[in-house]
Amino acid sequence: MNTTQPNPQAMTKTCQRCRQLFEVEDLTIGGINLGAYLEHCEPCAGHLEEAAIQARHTEEARVRYQSAVPKLYQLTDTNHPDYPREAHDLGQKWAMGQRPANSFWFGIIGAPGEGKTRVLSQVLKRMGYQGQVPEWTTSTRFAWNCENMFSDEHGKKARFHLDRFLRAGVLVFDDLGKQRWTARVCSQFFDLLEYRNSQMLPLLWSSNDSLDSLGNSIPEGPRDAIIDRLRGNSLILEL
Repeated sequence: MNTTQPNPQAMTKTCQRCRQLFEVEDLTIGGINLGAYLEHCEPCAGHLEEAAIQARHTEEARVRYQSAVPKLYQLTDTNHPDYPREAHDLGQKWAMGQRPANSFWFGIIGAPGEGKTRVLSQVLKRMGYQGQVPEWTTSTRFAWNCENMFSDEHGKKARFHLDRFLRAGVLVFDDLGKQRWTARVCSQFFDLLEYRNSQMLPLLWSSNDSLDSLGNSIPEGPRDAIIDRLRGNSLILEL
């Protein structure tokens, strides 16, 4: 008959989480029994470690979000009566993968003041908590970096930012078509779209104009290719 003999060197403790008794083996090192400092049984210790890891990931996501998103949009009140709730819900579903095949970009078109950028800020927040590293740019900021990428004074900084926009885990591109772009800006934007398309990297974009009207701000050469990329890869919502 097999019998289990009690371990004379083990101590019995009460788990501070589940209040169940558990045995602790003698863990004496250098004359100190480390087991005396254990407060949780093995299952509870595992749950607490998982919770700590999740809390750390959440805090890291919060810091990344705050460093990327303009303060104005960090303070978005999603319960405000003028906030476009239907667009918000659609964006959240898209961020969680409930989207048509090949729609790994998300675009919002509408008049100024309709809440397009605020909705994108909340989509970005959702994706940040899923582990995506965010970047944020406006059409004006992107154009400035393109026009200055070879300048002696600003070139290094401009190229640094353009590379971050290119490779970001998720990129917000706000106010697309706000001003007429030069050939250099259009070329860089098309390269960005091509790279993000080939790597299936998320792009969140907003525009005051429809895609057809957007062509007015893009020189004729790359116009069709840019609009085709946006239309072909985006779930587009019009407010």
